[in-house]
Amino acid sequence: MDKRALKRMADRVSAMGHGGRSDAYRWVRANYGLFKKMLAGKPSWRVMADEVAAIGVVGARGQRLTADRLREMWRRVCRDIAIEEAEKRAVVVQRKKQPRDLPATWQPPSSVADGRQQDSAPPVSSFALAKRDMDELSGRPPIVPKRP
Repeated sequence: MDKRALKRMADRVSAMGHGGRSDAYRWVRANYGLFKKMLAGKPSWRVMADEVAAIGVVGARGQRLTADRLREMWRRVCRDIAIEEAEKRAVVVQRKKQPRDLPATWQPPSSVADGRQQDSAPPVSSFALAKRDMDELSGRPPIVPKRP
């Protein structure tokens, strides 16, 4: 295939657009504004289908457009246009990057600054604290559990 034929084919394919859609879909989409104005007056879909057929617009297999087919096609066109407009309006939010390098004088926050003593021992349950207090009051030596 020579370059001119290839370019002609590429131009024709890109001009068609909306792959897999019928000529009627492309025609309705190209005349979206006109259709929207006509539908504001609430015309009959049967009358609209007859007028579109009179212009020579046919369905995917060359069949005449019915009112039901034209209505469904209009819904698909509206849906596709709404999706495209939403994609255009979608804003990609870029998060601000935090600096990775910390100053040389930075230290992690200390709980002593908050007025609390920082213990290195693990937290003790209230039951263990009550048991310790009872042992001290009774004068018994604490019972140390044996570890296996």
